[in-house]
Amino acid sequence: MYLFVAIQTESFIWRRRSKTPQLSHNKEGNTKARISVEDIKVPIMFIAGGDDQLWPSECFVKIMEEKLKNESNHHRYLYYEKAGHFLAFPYSFVKLPANVHMVVGGGMTMTFGGSKAANAEAARDSWKKCLFFFMRIVPIRLAIRGTNKAASMF
Repeated sequence: MYLFVAIQTESFIWRRRSKTPQLSHNKEGNTKARISVEDIKVPIMFIAGGDDQLWPSECFVKIMEEKLKNESNHHRYLYYEKAGHFLAFPYSFVKLPANVHMVVGGGMTMTFGGSKAANAEAARDSWKKCLFFFMRIVPIRLAIRGTNKAASMF
Protein backbone atom coordinates (compact mmCIF):
# COMPACT_ATOMS: atom_id res chain seq x y z
CA MET A 1 0.00 0.00 0.00
CA TYR A 2 1.24 3.45 -0.82
CA LEU A 3 -0.11 6.56 0.87
CA PHE A 4 0.45 9.91 -0.80
CA VAL A 5 -0.51 13.12 0.98
CA ALA A 6 -0.45 16.47 -0.82
CA ILE A 7 0.40 19.23 1.63
CA GLN A 8 -0.49 22.85 0.89
CA THR A 9 3.16 23.89 1.26
CA GLU A 10 3.88 21.98 -1.99
CA SER A 11 5.76 19.23 -0.19
CA PHE A 12 4.66 15.66 0.23
CA ILE A 13 4.63 13.27 3.15
CA TRP A 14 5.03 9.53 2.90
CA ARG A 15 4.50 7.71 6.15
CA ARG A 16 4.88 4.10 7.13
CA ARG A 17 4.96 2.27 10.41
CA SER A 18 8.31 0.97 11.61
CA LYS A 19 6.89 -1.59 14.05
CA THR A 20 4.35 -3.83 12.40
CA PRO A 21 1.99 -5.91 14.54
CA GLN A 22 0.98 -9.37 13.36
CA LEU A 23 -0.93 -8.83 10.11
CA SER A 24 -3.60 -10.76 8.30
CA HIS A 25 -6.35 -10.06 5.80
CA ASN A 26 -8.79 -9.90 8.72
CA LYS A 27 -10.19 -6.35 8.93
CA GLU A 28 -10.71 -6.41 12.70
CA GLY A 29 -7.23 -7.78 13.39
CA ASN A 30 -5.49 -5.01 11.45
CA THR A 31 -6.91 -1.89 13.10
CA LYS A 32 -3.80 -1.37 15.25
CA ALA A 33 -1.48 -1.48 12.23
CA ARG A 34 -3.30 0.95 9.97
CA ILE A 35 -2.11 4.49 9.32
CA SER A 36 -4.25 6.92 11.30
CA VAL A 37 -5.64 9.30 8.68
CA GLU A 38 -8.52 10.96 10.50
CA ASP A 39 -6.60 14.13 11.37
CA ILE A 40 -5.08 14.70 7.92
CA LYS A 41 -6.86 17.69 6.42
CA VAL A 42 -5.58 17.53 2.84
CA PRO A 43 -6.48 15.26 -0.08
CA ILE A 44 -4.93 11.78 0.06
CA MET A 45 -4.42 9.25 -2.72
CA PHE A 46 -4.46 5.58 -1.72
CA ILE A 47 -3.18 2.81 -4.00
CA ALA A 48 -3.58 -0.87 -3.20
CA GLY A 49 -2.91 -4.19 -4.88
CA GLY A 50 -5.52 -6.87 -4.20
CA ASP A 51 -2.87 -9.61 -4.33
CA ASP A 52 -0.30 -7.85 -2.13
CA GLN A 53 1.41 -10.71 -0.30
CA LEU A 54 3.68 -8.48 1.79
CA TRP A 55 1.03 -6.36 3.49
CA PRO A 56 -2.81 -6.48 3.39
CA SER A 57 -2.96 -3.26 1.35
CA GLU A 58 -6.49 -3.52 0.07
CA CYS A 59 -7.82 -4.26 3.55
CA PHE A 60 -6.05 -1.22 5.03
CA VAL A 61 -7.13 1.14 2.26
CA LYS A 62 -10.74 0.04 2.66
CA ILE A 63 -10.53 0.66 6.42
CA MET A 64 -9.13 4.16 5.77
CA GLU A 65 -11.73 4.79 3.08
CA GLU A 66 -14.44 3.95 5.62
CA LYS A 67 -12.84 6.27 8.21
CA LEU A 68 -12.74 9.17 5.72
CA LYS A 69 -16.13 8.68 4.06
CA ASN A 70 -17.61 11.82 5.64
CA GLU A 71 -14.60 14.06 4.92
CA SER A 72 -14.94 16.90 2.42
CA ASN A 73 -11.41 16.51 0.99
CA HIS A 74 -11.04 15.05 -2.47
CA HIS A 75 -9.46 11.73 -1.56
CA ARG A 76 -8.75 9.20 -4.31
CA TYR A 77 -8.77 5.41 -3.94
CA LEU A 78 -7.20 3.10 -6.53
CA TYR A 79 -7.60 -0.67 -6.29
CA TYR A 80 -5.88 -3.12 -8.61
CA GLU A 81 -7.36 -6.55 -7.95
CA LYS A 82 -4.59 -8.70 -9.46
CA ALA A 83 -1.60 -6.49 -8.60
CA GLY A 84 0.85 -7.23 -5.82
CA HIS A 85 3.00 -5.03 -3.60
CA PHE A 86 5.19 -3.28 -6.22
CA LEU A 87 2.78 -1.28 -8.32
CA ALA A 88 3.34 2.43 -7.72
CA PHE A 89 6.66 3.13 -9.41
CA PRO A 90 6.52 1.83 -13.00
CA TYR A 91 10.12 2.60 -13.92
CA SER A 92 11.82 1.49 -10.71
CA PHE A 93 11.25 -2.26 -10.60
CA VAL A 94 10.97 -3.20 -14.26
CA LYS A 95 13.03 -6.39 -13.89
CA LEU A 96 11.53 -7.50 -10.59
CA PRO A 97 9.63 -10.77 -11.03
CA ALA A 98 6.02 -10.78 -9.87
CA ASN A 99 6.44 -13.33 -7.09
CA VAL A 100 9.93 -12.94 -5.72
CA HIS A 101 10.86 -14.86 -2.60
CA MET A 102 13.54 -12.86 -0.80
CA VAL A 103 15.36 -14.39 2.13
CA VAL A 104 16.08 -11.41 4.35
CA GLY A 105 17.75 -13.17 7.24
CA GLY A 106 16.67 -14.91 10.37
CA GLY A 107 14.71 -17.46 8.36
CA MET A 108 12.28 -14.80 7.11
CA THR A 109 11.10 -15.05 3.50
CA MET A 110 9.11 -12.37 1.66
CA THR A 111 6.84 -12.63 -1.37
CA PHE A 112 5.24 -9.65 -3.11
CA GLY A 113 2.30 -11.10 -5.07
CA GLY A 114 0.59 -10.14 -8.30
CA SER A 115 1.43 -11.20 -11.82
CA LYS A 116 3.95 -9.46 -14.06
CA ALA A 117 1.20 -8.22 -16.37
CA ALA A 118 -1.10 -7.06 -13.56
CA ASN A 119 1.73 -5.31 -11.71
CA ALA A 120 2.91 -3.55 -14.89
CA GLU A 121 -0.59 -2.38 -15.79
CA ALA A 122 -1.28 -1.17 -12.24
CA ALA A 123 2.05 0.67 -12.15
CA ARG A 124 1.41 2.35 -15.51
CA ASP A 125 -2.15 3.34 -14.66
CA SER A 126 -1.50 4.46 -11.07
CA TRP A 127 1.58 6.49 -12.03
CA LYS A 128 -0.40 8.61 -14.49
CA LYS A 129 -3.14 9.07 -11.92
CA CYS A 130 -0.60 10.04 -9.23
CA LEU A 131 0.89 12.73 -11.45
CA PHE A 132 -2.54 14.07 -12.32
CA PHE A 133 -3.55 14.01 -8.63
CA PHE A 134 -0.48 16.03 -7.63
CA MET A 135 -0.96 18.53 -10.46
CA ARG A 136 -4.59 19.00 -9.52
CA ILE A 137 -4.03 19.30 -5.77
CA VAL A 138 -0.70 21.11 -5.61
CA PRO A 139 -0.04 23.78 -8.25
CA ILE A 140 3.02 22.29 -9.94
CA ARG A 141 3.90 22.03 -13.60
CA LEU A 142 5.77 19.10 -15.03
CA ALA A 143 8.14 19.58 -17.90
CA ILE A 144 7.39 16.73 -20.27
CA ARG A 145 10.01 16.34 -22.99
CA GLY A 146 11.18 19.92 -22.60
CA THR A 147 7.72 21.47 -22.95
CA ASN A 148 5.12 22.69 -20.52
CA LYS A 149 2.48 20.11 -21.45
CA ALA A 150 1.53 19.41 -17.85
CA ALA A 151 -1.63 17.36 -18.22
CA SER A 152 -1.86 16.51 -21.91
CA MET A 153 -0.92 12.87 -21.33
CA PHE A 154 -3.86 12.37 -18.97
